[in-house]
Amino acid sequence: KRATANSRSVRPAVNVEIGFFHYALDPDGDWLWIEPYGWVWVPNAVAPFWRPYTVGHWAWTDWGWTWVSAERWGWATDHYGRWVRVGRHGWAWVPGEVWRPAWVAWRNGPGVVGWAPLPPEVRFRAGIGLDWGGNEIDVAIRLDAWCFVDDLRFTDTGVDRYAYPVGRNTTVIRTTRDATRLRVHDGRIVNEGIDRGELERKLHR
Repeated sequence: KRATANSRSVRPAVNVEIGFFHYALDPDGDWLWIEPYGWVWVPNAVAPFWRPYTVGHWAWTDWGWTWVSAERWGWATDHYGRWVRVGRHGWAWVPGEVWRPAWVAWRNGPGVVGWAPLPPEVRFRAGIGLDWGGNEIDVAIRLDAWCFVDDLRFTDTGVDRYAYPVGRNTTVIRTTRDATRLRVHDGRIVNEGIDRGELERKLHR
């Protein structure tokens, strides 16, 4: 059942030991040693143009915009750690120990919403925000990492069906702006991103 506004259906687990992921994810991918990240996990059965945070849907929860994955391994890879592109292997997941609603950057513009995985090099500092390591967002995040949809489709189930072709990203980037907003509330990181009130007015729900 799709989570709706103010839903409490997506609850974070306690911190997880990294070793647990090696056993849990092994059937669905391969573990590789990639410098400078160490052990990373690469899924073995995804579509040719697959990107993280595309097979599933977004839900508004107590932690802000939370990704609800339709992939059986998404409980781990979309809430712990980060995603990164690594050469010929494509997308690889770098494990992390602490649950988060989704590690993504946001963009929006007239009629469109977009998101992309935050690279491991991007750090979050309470009271300061994201540290891009001296880079601009469009340098830190590759053009083909972004997923864009019409804003009226943003909360639909199976959002990957409505994602723009990657080839359109060059044009859409020019008409959108950075909308990334992370903050700390009651000791947890809240992923606000796209303005919920504005979206509710457009969706009439």
